[in-house]
Amino acid sequence: MLSTLEAAPVTGVNGRGIAARRPTLIHWTPPFLVHLASNVLFWYAAHRHGFDWLKAATHARYDAFQYLSIARNGYRAEHCPPEMSVPGLTEACGNIGWFPLYPLVLRPVHDLFGLDWAVAGVVVAEVCLLGVLLLLWHLLGARATARNVACLALAACWPGAIYYHATFPIALSVLLALVTWTLLSRGWWALAGLAGMLTAMTYSISALIAPAMLAYLFLTRSRGSWTWLRQAVVACGLTSLGVAATFALLWHDTGRPMVFMDYHRRWGGGLHNPVTSYRELLHALPVPGTGPHAWPVPKVITTLGWELHAALALVVVAVLVVAVEAARGRANALDVALTLYGFLIFTVPLIVGPHITQSRSHALMLPVVLVLRRLPAVGSGLFALAAVPLAYALGVLFLVSTLV
Repeated sequence: MLSTLEAAPVTGVNGRGIAARRPTLIHWTPPFLVHLASNVLFWYAAHRHGFDWLKAATHARYDAFQYLSIARNGYRAEHCPPEMSVPGLTEACGNIGWFPLYPLVLRPVHDLFGLDWAVAGVVVAEVCLLGVLLLLWHLLGARATARNVACLALAACWPGAIYYHATFPIALSVLLALVTWTLLSRGWWALAGLAGMLTAMTYSISALIAPAMLAYLFLTRSRGSWTWLRQAVVACGLTSLGVAATFALLWHDTGRPMVFMDYHRRWGGGLHNPVTSYRELLHALPVPGTGPHAWPVPKVITTLGWELHAALALVVVAVLVVAVEAARGRANALDVALTLYGFLIFTVPLIVGPHITQSRSHALMLPVVLVLRRLPAVGSGLFALAAVPLAYALGVLFLVSTLV
């Protein structure tokens, strides 16, 4: 299999390889239209359930306020209240469980443009989502084919897509991940390492891009050459520095080097059987919704179960696509690395524990859509159509504060 793998295309990618062309301005309209359509979808969900989508407060739930707190005042470790205290971890509360890049980006946006912190959070998320769709469209060759449009629509309605519009770092993380893969596929491995470092500073699970990058560099190595190892040390080493920089910043602000780990140990983070975690999530009681239009518990459990199954299905399909293409001698290293990335993003949160909000992690898997470009147009189209009602349902659960 490995002998059939080739380096990823350097301009756009399609089912056969390089798409070297100069798209005209009209070819760039689909990303803007899809971005608008995704906002209309969630606007409708908000309108149906008594929320104003155009208000920044509608986009902020739960951990969003932790990111805004970090942006305003930096990290702080707090004494846990008695009902949340765990022996040996009494100082493991506060805003210490979140990564720093998104809050760091919010600061200049707030200062330079005088925007309210919550408004700045929404602006950054929406700009990053548009950037994701534009870059994805470029990587697809910027051609308005049925397959490419379907992949773009699927990306906008990917499992957990509501978080692309929320006051969270998810859209920023996906954008930086796509930039990392683009630079790596062009052979700019040092710049890819810098982009990977920023990716790793957005969200803890995003650091899993490092082993996927290592796989890509290994698969594209020249036979008998060890140059790939030097490239891997630089690219993956720089990416890993993103995690080190995060821990250093937490240490600087709180005076404790392992405060992030303490926070997650308090919630039961550790090593778990991913299959057991998956089963537990299918039967976990949801957070009660708020407002007059909150959904009943059985409907919420069913919706969250479908989201979990959908994310797993996308990973499985990506694996099958790579296997079939490899058998045909048409697979490339980018397909393999992206599939590995999606598999890790899906699996590691289950290993850490069922307390992790899985749908946010699933939203980070979006680069896997580049693998699904190899499906027939009808296949990717059906995936996109199925993704729309699921995105709507997850949007409703987010709005009524059931989706944590």
